[in-house]
Amino acid sequence: MSTTVPTVTTAEALAAEVENSQRRGGGPDRGRGEEQDRGRGRGRRRGRPPIYDSPRNQISLDPNATGETTAPPAVVKKKTPRPPLTHFLSIPIGHHADLRQRISAFTTALLASDPAIPGLDETIIISPRRLHLTLGVMSLDLEGPGPDPGPDPAPSAEGSSNNSNLRPKTLESATQLLNELKPKVTELLVGQKLRVGLKRINIMKPEHGDPDRAHVLWAGPDYNDEDARRLNAISTFVHKEFRKAGLVVDDKRPLKLHSTLVNTIYRKPRGRKPFSYAAVISSTAFQAIETQPPEPANAVTTSESTNSEVREHPRGRSPLHVDLGDWDADEIQICEMGSSGPEGEYVCVGRVSLT
Repeated sequence: MSTTVPTVTTAEALAAEVENSQRRGGGPDRGRGEEQDRGRGRGRRRGRPPIYDSPRNQISLDPNATGETTAPPAVVKKKTPRPPLTHFLSIPIGHHADLRQRISAFTTALLASDPAIPGLDETIIISPRRLHLTLGVMSLDLEGPGPDPGPDPAPSAEGSSNNSNLRPKTLESATQLLNELKPKVTELLVGQKLRVGLKRINIMKPEHGDPDRAHVLWAGPDYNDEDARRLNAISTFVHKEFRKAGLVVDDKRPLKLHSTLVNTIYRKPRGRKPFSYAAVISSTAFQAIETQPPEPANAVTTSESTNSEVREHPRGRSPLHVDLGDWDADEIQICEMGSSGPEGEYVCVGRVSLT
């Protein structure tokens, strides 16, 4: 008669050995090392702990274990997704027919340049009807109280915010704040009209600092004149108040007033292929609007200083002076991101008059 031998898995055998070793006070590798300890004197073993107590040699009791040490899974922190941008604060200027004609003449001439400007095509030209200055972007709920603003934001270099300043991130709240700011805006105007001068042209930071790999061309004010300083003061005030209220996205950068003329994000077919800004400012179309920069007061220009400036600031690295006109700004608006009205303008959902 044959005797049936029960099957014992490797894991079970190791587990039994661990248990027996613990009863004896030793470990599965008890042997030469312990004999050496016995020869050194009386008392309990001194030295390293039994091997089965070492994290590097833990024995798995899982019958499916392979005997290999498995590192604990890495803890991956999930990033909280940013809410989509829905609205922006705007000073619109594209409603001026003369401005639209002037900008269209410039961009049409750029597109007709010979030789052609690399990377430039009509799909990346911004419609003049949509021209504006952006004072901040927002993520707003159209109705309801909105999400809890959360803990106090960290103080910024320009002032601190706390929950008493924060408002619900709703369109109603943003519109209410805009109207509350009108008295202070009127005070800053000191009886003058708000004027937007398009006196400088430049690009946003190009790829690898190469002006032949530009993506955004903009026009904006020159802060050497009184109108531009007033515009900057009012725009900065509105931006700061909306930021303190937690309504605009705080990107930790100073407000940069500009109106975008070309943006490769709109290229069709899709693809962020850059255009050559170096070719733009070398074109006859650009030469037709370029002007000489105003000289600073009490400045003494010499051939030596001029050559030094050219070496330190090569053409195209700093904004270039142009004349695309000065335009009245009649309103500050809250507009829907990506919207389009009857004339192609951004749809206004909140406004305060400046007249």
